[in-house]
This record gives sequence, structure tokens and C-alpha cells, in this order.
Amino acid sequence: MPMDRKNQPDTAKLQNIKSLYRIADGEFRLRNYKEAQHYYKKVKQETKKNSASDKTYAELLFNAHHSIAKIHVKEINIAKAKAEISKGQVIAEKWQDQNQIAICFDIQGDIMRLEKHFDRAIDYLERSLHIKIKDLQQKPSAISSTYHLLGKVHYDMGMYDVAVYHYKEAHNFKLLSGIVDADLTRILRDMGMVYANQGDYNKAIESYQRALEDELSLKAEYQDHTLIGCTFWCLAIIYFQQTAYNKALSMHFNALEIKLHKLEYDALNIAMSYYHIGLVYGELHQFDQALEMHEKALKIRLEKGKDNYLELASSYEKTGMNYYRKSSYCKALTSYKYALNIRSKRLKGDHLALARLYNDIGMVYRKQSQFDQAKNMYEKAIKLLPSDDGNYRKQIHTINQNLTIVTDRIKQQDLNSDVFNTIDQGATISRNAVRRCSSLYASIDGSNCSDSRKQYANQSQLPTGKN
Repeated sequence: MPMDRKNQPDTAKLQNIKSLYRIADGEFRLRNYKEAQHYYKKVKQETKKNSASDKTYAELLFNAHHSIAKIHVKEINIAKAKAEISKGQVIAEKWQDQNQIAICFDIQGDIMRLEKHFDRAIDYLERSLHIKIKDLQQKPSAISSTYHLLGKVHYDMGMYDVAVYHYKEAHNFKLLSGIVDADLTRILRDMGMVYANQGDYNKAIESYQRALEDELSLKAEYQDHTLIGCTFWCLAIIYFQQTAYNKALSMHFNALEIKLHKLEYDALNIAMSYYHIGLVYGELHQFDQALEMHEKALKIRLEKGKDNYLELASSYEKTGMNYYRKSSYCKALTSYKYALNIRSKRLKGDHLALARLYNDIGMVYRKQSQFDQAKNMYEKAIKLLPSDDGNYRKQIHTINQNLTIVTDRIKQQDLNSDVFNTIDQGATISRNAVRRCSSLYASIDGSNCSDSRKQYANQSQLPTGKN
């Protein structure tokens, strides 16, 4: 039957809007969020007039609001995310679309998580899950996304066992969908983060490696390099904790490669990689390489992050530590003093870090045999740590040991000084005695000795023949 000509323009218009939406969705999948928003907004403009009376237009308008809200959530733009999803919810409730209502609950739950309103977040997400599970025609991937969000809420609450349960459910439903995408790798990565926080490093490594394999199996244009770099980074941190330093080094360099060549990472993020690579080299006793990395990190932080005092202090400390390990004590002292200046003026609340720094400076002075200065540093360190707090017992014990060593050295120096003074005084007495004896001998030799020689000569004369 020929199509009514009156409907032809609407059909053409609808196809055009759907094309715009597909373009927007493609940009979203490629994480070109600015371009995606541009096309989603065009979809909103084209559908707004007809959405009140036509369900197809209403669905396209809802999807545009939902997608823009997701972008704002990713960018942590909470106010705009709330505004977009509220508009979407009006459409969902008008048409009594339970699937769309559940989607709104998901976004609202994630917003509440970001705002740390965890009880409200759980309430929204459980309402969403109830709707989705009740609907037998609901796609497994949609159920998976809600379980994933519930896992993130409980992770942020520190309830790791509950988080693991929800991540596993999310993973299982995602596998049922038969879809391997970035969402699946995010679930595995987040599961790895929970295991890492629980100290179960083997399970964490397994989860991260599976996430990496799945992400790298995607087409190149759909690979999320941010996610890949993050996974390499997480593996590096775990290997470092396990003292598997060569593996840690490999993972760090993989992450750094992505930061330098695949993504437009900010300089401070790159500095963080240099800093951690320096830590690994330090543990491998490759101090020259460690210094190179720490100095690169320090240079960037001085240029780009002058107000980030904690990172600056950390860089100076690690630079000082590696100079100390190379026995370059003057350079170590200079770096430590820069760190001390920052910590004492800008980071006064961190008493443990400041005490550790005083102890480190004391170690340098001790190596330089400047025991008085070393003692002064150790005493300052001890004063910062509360003796009645068991958390500081190990640090206090270490510093007290160092203090005892330099106090003994100072006493030994004083004792050696006393002995030297005694010896010096004895030598002076001896020199005076020698002088007096010399004068006496000279006197004897000048007067009495001539008479004595005559007497001796007379006594030793042989008898003559006359007698």
C-alpha cells in the first residue's frame, strides 16, 4: 500500500534524528564527549516539539538526556547531571516507561554516591534493580550495570566483601549478555581494586590481567587507553607491594608509554609515573636511575604544581634519600632541607612525616661525623611523636636507637679529647723537665766536671819507681 504523503516528511525527519543519535552514540563510545554532546543536543532540539505526543520522539529525547547526564557524571559535573536526568525522568514518568525510570534511578544513585550520600544511593539502585529483575525481558547487560554501581557504592563505603558480591553479580550478568566491551573490563578492574584493598594480591592480579586481556581484544578505535593505562598502573602498584620490582617496573613503563603517546595526560600525572618508577629503581639499588626519575618528577612539579606542597616535599625527600644511598651527603642534606622547609611551614599537621624527615637529616649528619647536629635532629623527631601512642612505637624505638648511638659517639669524642689534653699536658711537663735537666747538666759540665776529671786522673795514676 502506498505511504500517505502527509507522513513522508515526518518519517524522513525521524530517520534524520535517528542518524544524528547514532553519530552521537558513536562519538560517545569513542569517548569524544564534546562531539557527542553536540549531536545529542541536536537530537534534543529536533525531538522536543513532538515528544509530548509521539512515543518514538519521546524515547529519542529521553535517551539524549540520559546520555548527556552520563557524560556529566563522568566529568563529575554533578549539577548538570542532575538537571539532565531530571528532565529525562519527567519524560519517563509521563509515558510510564519502567525501563526508563530504572535508568533514571541508576544515574541518580551514582550521583548520590559521588556526593557520598550512600544510603540514598543504595535506595535508588535497589529500586532500579527491583524493576529490572521483575521485567523478564530486561537485557542482562542492564542488570549488570546496576549491580556494578551497587558494588562501587559499597567499595566507597569500605564494605569490600559486599562490593565483591555485587561486582561478581555484575560480571556474571555481563557474561550472559555475550558482550565484551569497556563495561566488562571496568567491572574486572574494580573487582581487582577491592581485592587489592583486602590485601589479596593474587586475586587482584588475576582480575587486572583479565581486564587487560579483554580491553586489548577490542578494536583499536574502541580501546579505552585511560582504562588500559590505569590497569597497568594498578598492576605496577601491586607488584611493588609484593616486592616483584622488575614486574612493577615493566608495568610502570607500559603505563607511562600510554600517558606520553596515547593520551593527553597532564604533566603532573606524568610526574607521578616518574616518581613511582624512581621508587622501584631505589628498591632495586639502581640509585642513578632512581635519581634520574625523581629529578624528572621534581622538575615537573616545580614548574606545574608549585602549590602541591605534599608532592614537592615527597620528591625532595626521595631525591635526598638516593643521594644518601650514593654517599653524596652534602647533596642529600640540601634536598632534605628543602623538604623540611616545606613540611615545617606548609604541612605542619603530619607529625610522623616530619619526624621521619628529622631522623633522615640526623642520619646524614651522623655520616658526616657531625654528631651534635645529628643529636639535635633526633631529639626534634622524638618530640613530635607521642610516646603513649602504640602506633608510633616502632618509629620511636628506631629514633631512640639512633639517638643512643650519636650520644655515645659524642661521649667518646669528649673522652678522646680529655685523653688528648692529658697527653698534651704530660708532654709539656716532660719538655720542661728535659729543659731543666739540660740546664743542670750544662752547669755541672761547666764547673764541677773539670775538678772531677782532675781527681779521677790523680786517682788513676800508676805508682812511680821511686817508691
